[in-house]
Amino acid sequence: MKRLREDMAHRYFDAPDLQDVGKNAYRFINAVSDFATHSKSLRKTANYKENLFSKNVDGNPLIDKAYQMMRAA
Repeated sequence: MKRLREDMAHRYFDAPDLQDVGKNAYRFINAVSDFATHSKSLRKTANYKENLFSKNVDGNPLIDKAYQMMRAA
């Protein structure tokens, strides 16, 4: 869990593509999206890429949760 938190914080604070973006909801959603779709899986199954694609098509629960958090704020 600690590694995942550090990875998410790194994406929020240090991502090169977000350096010119203020520390706001847009930056948070982009960091979560990057984390959810590009981070290395702890468990890589035979059909990992298919599952990731399916999550993106159907709506990634982590990105949806981050969006709901920002809407509520």
